[in-house]
Amino acid sequence: MRGERVFGEVYGTHFGRTSIVAALNAANKLVAPFAFKGYMNGGLFEGWLEQVFVPCLTNPKKSLLIIDNAPHHRKDLIYDIADEYGFGVAFLPKYSPDLNPIEKSWACIKNWLRLFLRDFDSFDLGLLHAFHGR
Repeated sequence: MRGERVFGEVYGTHFGRTSIVAALNAANKLVAPFAFKGYMNGGLFEGWLEQVFVPCLTNPKKSLLIIDNAPHHRKDLIYDIADEYGFGVAFLPKYSPDLNPIEKSWACIKNWLRLFLRDFDSFDLGLLHAFHGR
């Protein structure tokens, strides 16, 4: 009925905000996944880059991180980290999610969670299953 409030279960808000960062490798597999409660900021991203992403690189000299222009992607610090560990960095043009293949992966994971999250006791368990299903 138009104009009337609809009541129903909303699973995502039940678990609070969880942010996820990961990389997509050349084989189209998610690597270095990291999930945390709250919102991403520059310090968290740079910590992920050094502590989670870099150890996953098998050959940094042949690795290129392609990244969007999110506000927490502080270019100067990311370039410094890349120089220190020997991998390349390329920033996508602004407002170009269609050029970022990881966006398709996030869409698949979010869709899977919408369909199956209610089958799990916690968001974390559902998220683990979503990642293993990829």
